[in-house]
Amino acid sequence: MTFDRDGQSKITAFRLLYNKVESVCQPKDELAGRHALSPRAKPALVVIGALLSMPLGFAFAATQVTGQQEDLQITAQNASIREIIEALSAKFNLAYKLPPTISGNLAGHYSGSLGRVLARILDGNDYILEILDSRVTVVVFGV
Repeated sequence: MTFDRDGQSKITAFRLLYNKVESVCQPKDELAGRHALSPRAKPALVVIGALLSMPLGFAFAATQVTGQQEDLQITAQNASIREIIEALSAKFNLAYKLPPTISGNLAGHYSGSLGRVLARILDGNDYILEILDSRVTVVVFGV
């Protein structure tokens, strides 16, 4: 499981707040095992409640590539086009150039030849795809 930097920061902030609230709890009745919160703990609880109600912004992205260049399968879960192209580059002899502004996350199962799968992934973008023997080159210009 991977977390982006913002998600990791929010987890760290949550842990710090939780430790702060835990430290200001004072035993009220040790025999009964009950605890009372000091007045300092109430603002911390409000902040924790607000943090818990916000989406943490985790980016669970995954791309799995299996098969050969003529018959491959890609399973993408909230993966960016860049992440999918990078996964294809790692698996095949694929060189690519992407604009920094390329965006969009994909989820689904893509299967077929490398050229056909790339056409589906890059749908809506202007690109050049060159396949020579086992060498593949993709240049994406953008939308």
